Amino acid sequence: MKHIFIIGPLFFFFLYFQGGCASTGIAERRLIEAEAAIKAAKSMGAQSIAPTEINSAELYYEQAKLSLQEEPSATGMVAFFRESDALKRMSIKDALLAKEAAENAIKKVQNQRDQSKKESILLGSNTSSLKSTQEALQKEREQPGQKLVIEESKAPEPKTIKPKPPELKITEPKATELKTPESKTIKPRSPELKATELKTPESKTIELKTTKPKAPEPKTIEPETLYKEAFYLYKQQDYKTSLITFQRFLEMFPDHSLSDNVQYWIGECLYSQRKYKDAIKAFQAVLINFKEGNKLADALLKVGLSYFNLHNHQKSKQILQSVIKRYPKTHAAILARKFLNEHKNKQ
Repeated sequence: MKHIFIIGPLFFFFLYFQGGCASTGIAERRLIEAEAAIKAAKSMGAQSIAPTEINSAELYYEQAKLSLQEEPSATGMVAFFRESDALKRMSIKDALLAKEAAENAIKKVQNQRDQSKKESILLGSNTSSLKSTQEALQKEREQPGQKLVIEESKAPEPKTIKPKPPELKITEPKATELKTPESKTIKPRSPELKATELKTPESKTIELKTTKPKAPEPKTIEPETLYKEAFYLYKQQDYKTSLITFQRFLEMFPDHSLSDNVQYWIGECLYSQRKYKDAIKAFQAVLINFKEGNKLADALLKVGLSYFNLHNHQKSKQILQSVIKRYPKTHAAILARKFLNEHKNKQ
């Protein structure tokens, strides 16, 4: 029996040690991949083209590094290994998000380059079309007896005009002014003018058309981009703007897979502004509306902490104990247990 009591904990320790080493190796590899993706994006000039994505990538990368380097605070052996494993999982998750953000920045740079190439090709074709049109205009000018009329209809067919001899009335002794029966004053024509046929030259219409490149259609914002923008504002402690951005996300994408996270971070923004009553409502919305989400344990933890800050210590204790009971293997349970131990005198 003594051997069993000795070997059992050692075997348990061995299993946790093996799993911990594996998690550490995976987290380190994910950090290396994320760092490589960020460097590649920066080398392509993504800071100026996709600053939001680069900032998000760097933020997630720093969080992943901190989680990997953080030491567990639990005292018991089992709790210690559980907290250590939770920290490594958080590091892996943040590293993957950093890599994804950097890859999105790279895609944005490539899309802009492709768009620039298309516009340059279209501009070149328009230039050649304009040049050929100018050459055609030049040829028309060089042809004798023809006039170029732009954007006018064709002149009517030429008609033969035969001047009629006017009936003259001399009203003044001046021989230079003659009046027609319609009381119009005319000047006598030169004696050299003969009753010849006058013909008007044909006028040709040439339409000059140039195709202008179409302006790119405005792009609708992607939900992931809006989420990262709001999360970045939260990390910068701009809680008011972050709250507005998260609320805008729910208005635009109420059925998105990130909606439960967004609702949770709305509560965090209110909690950070010490609006604990409003924060409780926001966190309870996570528990009610997103029963299959991944923020249930964290939301319940923050409900308990909000009640504690409202000096309702008894209710806070009940909720935090509920977190430990319902979600025993989560990081939220570790934090709830630690908080209860630190505030025993207030319960």
